[in-house]
Amino acid sequence: MDGPAPGSRSPRDRVVASRPQGRRSFLQRLGALGPHWTAAGVNFYATPKVAWGEGVVATDLNGVPV
Repeated sequence: MDGPAPGSRSPRDRVVASRPQGRRSFLQRLGALGPHWTAAGVNFYATPKVAWGEGVVATDLNGVPV
Protein backbone atom coordinates (compact mmCIF):
# COMPACT_ATOMS: atom_id res chain seq x y z
CA MET A 1 0.00 0.00 0.00
CA ASP A 2 1.35 3.44 -0.95
CA GLY A 3 1.34 6.40 1.43
CA PRO A 4 0.05 6.72 4.96
CA ALA A 5 -3.09 4.99 6.12
CA PRO A 6 -6.26 7.10 5.94
CA GLY A 7 -6.67 9.17 9.08
CA SER A 8 -3.05 8.71 10.17
CA ARG A 9 -1.00 11.73 11.15
CA SER A 10 2.63 12.43 10.55
CA PRO A 11 4.97 13.17 13.47
CA ARG A 12 5.00 16.83 12.36
CA ASP A 13 1.20 17.01 12.62
CA ARG A 14 1.34 15.68 16.17
CA VAL A 15 3.97 18.25 17.16
CA VAL A 16 2.01 21.19 15.73
CA ALA A 17 -1.26 19.98 17.24
CA SER A 18 0.35 19.51 20.64
CA ARG A 19 1.36 23.19 20.88
CA PRO A 20 -1.63 25.55 20.99
CA GLN A 21 0.41 28.51 19.72
CA GLY A 22 1.74 26.37 16.86
CA ARG A 23 -1.78 25.33 15.91
CA ARG A 24 -3.05 28.92 15.96
CA SER A 25 -0.13 30.07 13.85
CA PHE A 26 -0.72 27.25 11.38
CA LEU A 27 -4.44 28.05 11.08
CA GLN A 28 -3.67 31.74 10.48
CA ARG A 29 -1.14 30.91 7.77
CA LEU A 30 -3.55 28.43 6.20
CA GLY A 31 -6.34 31.00 6.23
CA ALA A 32 -4.14 33.48 4.38
CA LEU A 33 -3.92 31.01 1.49
CA GLY A 34 -7.70 30.81 1.01
CA PRO A 35 -8.09 33.92 -1.17
CA HIS A 36 -5.14 32.83 -3.32
CA TRP A 37 -6.57 29.34 -3.79
CA THR A 38 -10.00 30.80 -4.61
CA ALA A 39 -8.52 33.18 -7.20
CA ALA A 40 -6.61 30.26 -8.75
CA GLY A 41 -9.78 28.16 -8.97
CA VAL A 42 -8.59 25.57 -6.46
CA ASN A 43 -11.44 23.58 -4.93
CA PHE A 44 -10.89 23.13 -1.19
CA TYR A 45 -13.00 22.60 1.90
CA ALA A 46 -13.23 25.93 3.73
CA THR A 47 -13.56 24.53 7.24
CA PRO A 48 -15.17 26.92 9.71
CA LYS A 49 -12.21 26.28 12.05
CA VAL A 50 -10.09 28.61 9.86
CA ALA A 51 -10.61 32.36 9.31
CA TRP A 52 -10.29 32.26 5.52
CA GLY A 53 -10.39 35.96 4.74
CA GLU A 54 -12.20 37.94 2.07
CA GLY A 55 -13.55 36.35 -1.07
CA VAL A 56 -13.39 32.72 0.01
CA VAL A 57 -16.52 30.79 -0.87
CA ALA A 58 -17.09 27.45 0.83
CA THR A 59 -18.02 24.66 -1.61
CA ASP A 60 -19.16 21.07 -1.33
CA LEU A 61 -17.18 18.16 -2.76
CA ASN A 62 -18.54 18.90 -6.23
CA GLY A 63 -17.40 22.52 -6.18
CA VAL A 64 -20.91 23.88 -5.64
CA PRO A 65 -21.04 26.88 -3.28
CA VAL A 66 -22.73 26.16 0.04
